Amino acid sequence: MIGQAKQAIDGERAAAVADLKAEVAKLSLEIAEQLVRQELKDDGHPNKS
Repeated sequence: MIGQAKQAIDGERAAAVADLKAEVAKLSLEIAEQLVRQELKDDGHPNKS
């Protein structure tokens, strides 16, 4: 009984970690997309530095 509970907890933990990894990957791609868009937008303007 305790063994089954531990297995269930481990399974839920693994699923949560997988979900978090997927969310981090999604957010990373969104951030990268925004940075690239900003870079491309800024390339049309002379540098101010």
